[in-house]
Amino acid sequence: MNEVSKEKHFYTGLIHYGRREWDKALEAFNHALNLDPKYVPSYWGIGLVYTNMERYDEAINILEKIVDLDPSSLGVYFLLGFNYFNLNKWERALEFFQKVIDLKKEKKEDSSVSLMINFNEADIYYFIGLAYLHLDKWSESLEALKEVVKLKPDHIDAYYGMGVASLNLKNWDEAKKYFRKVIKLDPDFTPAYYGLGRAYHESKMWRKAIESYNKVVKKDPDFLDVYVDIGMVYLANEKFDKAIRMFKKVLKRDPKNGPAHYGLGIAYFELKSWIDGFSELITLYKINKKLAEALLGFSIFKM
Repeated sequence: MNEVSKEKHFYTGLIHYGRREWDKALEAFNHALNLDPKYVPSYWGIGLVYTNMERYDEAINILEKIVDLDPSSLGVYFLLGFNYFNLNKWERALEFFQKVIDLKKEKKEDSSVSLMINFNEADIYYFIGLAYLHLDKWSESLEALKEVVKLKPDHIDAYYGMGVASLNLKNWDEAKKYFRKVIKLDPDFTPAYYGLGRAYHESKMWRKAIESYNKVVKKDPDFLDVYVDIGMVYLANEKFDKAIRMFKKVLKRDPKNGPAHYGLGIAYFELKSWIDGFSELITLYKINKKLAEALLGFSIFKM
């Protein structure tokens, strides 16, 4: 009798889960557990509900019970990694994602309960790549994301992550290649234009950098960082008046933007507008001491 009853409660929970009626789903899954405290499907249901509710710590507590009861479940390791990922616990997330990869390599048979969660190998490598990005482990991130595009050649976010990793590795040509791929797949993916602009910028390909940055401005005029970068390109090309206009445009909307004050100070010192330059220096000391010290060093060099 109990066997039927716990299954009935479980399937009732699934119906509520499908309707995103989280509290009712939890109630039904817990009824099943009251009848059988080792009933793994209900732990899965509760873990998925808590994950969807963004109650990640509670989800983890439940999912760890599944590991004890059903250690052959690949899905639970993936979901544990996903929950730790959303708690910004990158190292812990990586442990569980790597566990899935290792078990797959050993060709371990997954438990049937894992079918409650949809994931594939590309998803695992993608989250591994993102976790490494957050840890500033650029080479490791790049290698993981390369595995993603082997499995899903049109994975836009993976190519974008590869571009970001390549930028941080100072592989400008590789970064350009990946950002161009993103743009080819999705011409409206604004961050890729910014990344491409940064790669051109670092390569001193000024005209192309400005072209990419201007596309960002057109698509997202509220993204202030791009105006700072345009200003920096003008500085590099000794177009100081244009640079000043860009930096002032940023500061009008964000008076505490350190890079804009820094760039403005550089432009003033280049023009030997000492009073304006030192005014920016004083302001910058209140906002970003590291940038202020760099600007001070530049001012001494120019005097």
